[in-house]
Amino acid sequence: MIEYFLLLGAFSTMLLLSFLPGYLEYRAPKDPGPLHIELPRVIEPRSEAIHFRRTIEPLANSQGWSQKQIWGTSVHEKDFKNNRGNLKITRTDGNITIPAGSVVESALIVLGDLVSQEDCRFTEMVYVKGRCQIGCRNKLTAVTSVGDLSIGKETEVLSFVDSDGTVRIGDGCVIGGLVSSSQTVTIEGSCNARSFNSRTIKIILQMNS
Repeated sequence: MIEYFLLLGAFSTMLLLSFLPGYLEYRAPKDPGPLHIELPRVIEPRSEAIHFRRTIEPLANSQGWSQKQIWGTSVHEKDFKNNRGNLKITRTDGNITIPAGSVVESALIVLGDLVSQEDCRFTEMVYVKGRCQIGCRNKLTAVTSVGDLSIGKETEVLSFVDSDGTVRIGDGCVIGGLVSSSQTVTIEGSCNARSFNSRTIKIILQMNS
């Protein structure tokens, strides 16, 4: 008889334990309501570059620029206040070539084409209205262009590389942010980047001779 009650007690305990998780969930605090999700919203992978463009483009037509000669080209300079403090901006209305080894310690707006030679350094973001050709072993914060964009070998970019045209990334480049293009991204050799976004991504392997 004792064995019967022991078995009945064990069975009853197991039966009650099977309902315990449901009871605890029932007693748990309830959410105040359903989570709101904005379904029509489109997440744009290029949002960081687009935000930078929308911030910098209106400045090109603003007043208060001072003019000077640098690298054999007439440029305009202006101080702009943002959430990080004062930002110095350099603007050129035409094409510009930046000599090898130059250091650009301001945000750069180029309303033509930009060519930088080897070993240049840009401490702030770069916006190019035309085509952009970055030389080998350059160091940049970020760069975006309306025209085609090429990044030379062994160049380092802390943040994004972005273009409305095609993007070419040279061998040995290190990109800390997104590489994006509305057309094609071509990677020539090895490249270390956070991520890529484009209609087409091509990889060209370098063959050892």
